[in-house]
Parts: sequence; C-alpha cells; structure tokens
Amino acid sequence: MAVLMMPVSEAISYARYSSLKQGSSESIARQSEENEAIAASLGLPLNTRLVDRALSAFTGMNRLRGAFGSLLARLDRGEIAPGSVLICEALDRISREDVNDALLQFLTVINKGLGIYTKRDRTLYTTATLRSRDGTKLLFSSILEMVRANEDSALKGERVRYTKAKRRESAIARGERVSRVCPGWLEPAEIDGRRTFRPIPERAALVRRMFAEIISGVGVNTIARRFNEEWKAGDETKAPWRLGRGRQSSTGWHGGTVGQIVNGRSVLGEWQPQVRNITTRNQAETVGEPIRDYYPAIVDLATYQRAHAVKAKNRTLLGAGRGGRRGRQFPNIFIGLTCCAVCGGSMVYRWANKPFLVCDNRRRGTGCTVRTHYRLDLLENAVLRGFADLLFQPGDLAPAAGRTAETEIELARLHEQVEFLNRRIGEIIRDRELEYTSIRRISVELEKEKAELLTRHKILAEQLSIERGSDDPSMHAETVRSLAALATSAEPSNERYNARARINASLRELFETIEFHPPRGDEPERQIIVIRGIPRRFVAEIRGGKAHNVPPARIGKIIDCIGDLRDVEAKLSRNEGVLGKTAI
Repeated sequence: MAVLMMPVSEAISYARYSSLKQGSSESIARQSEENEAIAASLGLPLNTRLVDRALSAFTGMNRLRGAFGSLLARLDRGEIAPGSVLICEALDRISREDVNDALLQFLTVINKGLGIYTKRDRTLYTTATLRSRDGTKLLFSSILEMVRANEDSALKGERVRYTKAKRRESAIARGERVSRVCPGWLEPAEIDGRRTFRPIPERAALVRRMFAEIISGVGVNTIARRFNEEWKAGDETKAPWRLGRGRQSSTGWHGGTVGQIVNGRSVLGEWQPQVRNITTRNQAETVGEPIRDYYPAIVDLATYQRAHAVKAKNRTLLGAGRGGRRGRQFPNIFIGLTCCAVCGGSMVYRWANKPFLVCDNRRRGTGCTVRTHYRLDLLENAVLRGFADLLFQPGDLAPAAGRTAETEIELARLHEQVEFLNRRIGEIIRDRELEYTSIRRISVELEKEKAELLTRHKILAEQLSIERGSDDPSMHAETVRSLAALATSAEPSNERYNARARINASLRELFETIEFHPPRGDEPERQIIVIRGIPRRFVAEIRGGKAHNVPPARIGKIIDCIGDLRDVEAKLSRNEGVLGKTAI
C-alpha cells in the first residue's frame, strides 16, 4: 500500500537585491543567520533559502523569472505545507508593483496557507492574524507599505531617467559620446581626452561582406552558415563577436543576427537613443530623432539602400507563393519567378538523375493535372544564351558606376584625414609639456587610427579602379561569360553559389514571370516556356533533349499556338490533348 507523504511545515528564507552590488556574500551570510534565529523562534526548520539577484520587484521580474516565482508555482501545486512561513526583510522585498497587484498577490499567498514574516517590523501575517482584533489595522499598514514601496520606486525611476536624459542631451550638444556602449564591430577609443569609437578592421570587413552578399542575392541564413564554416575551419576573424562573453554567448552565427546587423542603421553611423520603460517591464523605447555621425559609418547609404531594395524584392516575390529553398548550392536560378501556365501554381525543384521543375499543385495533388517535368539545366542554358546582353549592363558586376564620384570624394577625404593625423602626431612628439608615457600612448592610438584609414584608402582605391573600368564593353562581356560559366559549373563552391544568386537577382529585375506550358496533344515532346516582363517577349522550347531560343519572328505564331490560358484550362477540363512526362 502506497503511503502518501504530506509536506511538512517549514520556514522559507527569501532575499532580493535590485543590483548585484547589493547582494554581497557578507550580506547574504548575515541575513541567513538572522533568518535561522527567526525560524527557531517560530519553531520551524529552515530548509529553503531563496535569493533573487538583480531582479526588480517594481517590474515584477522576481515573480516572472526569479526564485520567488518558483515559490509561487510550488504553492499553486500544493507542495508547501499549510503553516509554513516566508521570512523576508520587508513586504517591498516581495513586490513593489502597483498596489492592486501587490495586494492581490499578498492575500493569495496568505490564503493558501503560507504566512509572511517581515523582519523590519517583526510582524507575522497569516489568515489568523488578519482575522484577529488588530487584523484591520494590520491589513491597512500592509497596504500603506505597498503604496510607499511602489511610489518610491516610481520616483527613483523618474529621477534616474531625467538624469540620464539630461546627461545624454548635454553630451550630444557638445558632440561627445554618451557612453562606451557601441555595436560589436566598433570599440571605444579616446583621442585628446574625448570619448569616441573606432572600427575593428576584421569585424567591419565582415559587416561589409554581409551587405555585398545580400546585394548579390545571398540570404542571411546562407551568410551565417558560411561564416560558421569558415570559423570552424580555423578563421578566427569569422568568430561570433559575443562568443563566450556574458549572457549573450553564442555557439555560432545565426541568420537572425545577420539580419539585425543589416537592418540596423548603426552601420550608417546613426544612433537611436532609447530608454527602458519600467511600466512595460523594461522594454526599450526610442527617444527623439536618430543622431547622425555618432558612430563611424561602415557602409555608405547607396550600399545600404541597394541591399534593402534586394531584400524587399525578395519578400515581395518569395512571399507570394513562388518561393523555395535556395539550399547550399542555389539549385534553381529561377526561384521566385516560375509558375504553371495552367493552374498558376509555383514550380518546384526536383532531382531525378537530372534537375527538373514540376508543378507544385500537381505534386501535392491539389487540383492541377499537368504532369510534365521540365529540364532545368536545359532552360538555364537557353536563358543564359538569350539574355547575356540583358542580365548585366556594364557596371552592374562592379559597384554602381554612378558611385565613382562619391568614391573619389571619399578618397580625398581619407587623404585629408591621414595628413591631419600625420601633423597631429608630429605636434604630439614636439610637445615638451607632455610626459613620455603620454606621448607614447597618444602616438600609438593615432598611429592605429592612421593604419585603419590607410587600409580603407587602399580598398577604395581598388574599388575606384574597378568602377572606372566597368564600362569597358570587352571587359564586361568577358565578365558576363565568366559568371555564366561559373554558375553552370558542376563543382560546388561558394563562388558558384554567389554567381547563381547574382543571376537570380538580375532575372528578377528583368522578368515578371516565367510560364511553363504543357505539351500539345499533337507534339507531346515539345515544351514551351514563355518569359514575360522584359522589353521583348522571350520564348524557349525544349524538344529532343535540347533547348532552343525561338526567333522573334516565330514568337507570335508560338503564342497563337499556345492560346489563351483560359482556353488551355478549358481543353484540359474536357480531357483534350495528351499530357504526360516528356522524355527528354
């Protein structure tokens, strides 16, 4: 026969500190001794000691995330015996929330059989004491204590926010930095006694690479995976920035992290002041307008806008039911464009000894009757042959040609900064009033900043060379051919992925849709693919295992043969024509 063990009444010690500084080991030890003495006077064993460190009772975080919340859960489950007592410094240790919430929690705990003993006024709150002759007075005094605690925390919070706001406004007005907090690709610095920030070269390069790959059509998850692979292969410059440090440690890059960096405007040098709203449990709220040039800019506005235009186009197209997985090698360069000409559903990638596109509605059995498999590799070759002149205009394969003037201006500005630093270093060295250690420290900092400027200058100079040469027709044609060859190569690589992603991005700029028409009954091996949305309509036909670009003179006849989509659907509904998998 099973014996049901009933919980035994006990004393429970609870301490809470709003900041880690308040919770010293000596303070905890002292309170432990006091609580043991109180438990002995109550005739209860002290078996449980709970401590909440750096959890606010004003926002209720000790109740939501702390040890006190675990105690309430045990009480709800009936795991704490009636007659047990919770020992704490005062009622404000348990809650500083609004009096309505604090009082409800207070009475709920007591009515479930857990008494509360406060050391500050040496008072025991139980159902018996609250129902005694002095119970009303006791209840009112507890309510007044709750009101005082809530108002005290609210007033302190307002004072702190006011002080921080004034300090922030004053610092911004003087052109100073409010604190040492900065994005992960920057580090705090100090020049001539003024607080500032400077880029960490390898991290800044990583951020610029994120934008370059986004513009090329690579997704954030793929970017994160590549960084992780390179890091695991031994490249420490790709290590996650917060790895092993603090509560935000990570085991690697995540697509969400890359997305946050690319979406944020800190890369442009902007800082958006924020405050913690304690009434909404410390959620951050923006204050005022963003401050420009607060941080060193890592990317220029044109690059930022171009990357976000690509992301917006991806959301529009891939969010409309024509998406699909890019995978590790971007198998389908037509992702986001393809549709079945009969049902309008998307075409999905499938592999059966060869790469194929098939109607997803037919594959899932949701109504479409088109069972044709379209050879993806043949269509790729046809499109790349037919659109090499349109896919990339001169300058598209390098940074935008319109940015050449901006690059030249930036180079001139960097040159002026380097010259200024050279003069400043000379002045510091000649300053006889400074001690040697100060001269050395300041010189090292200035030399480091100079090295970063020279590195940036070299990168921009190379970029300018590319921009100036990007309009050369012969160079452009050769680049397009190389890109197409790389995209259709059999060897998997990041370069192949980038080439296919870039072609996909260009296709989505040119085309609205690619329609896949089923074979006609009299020509079961003939497949027609119609591409719409460019200045001239393009038609490819696949027959005999080969893809052919239809000459412009024959396009009208082909379209007439296909007929209106509604006519095709009507024929299919009457079971006219022969549909089947094409042997190609």
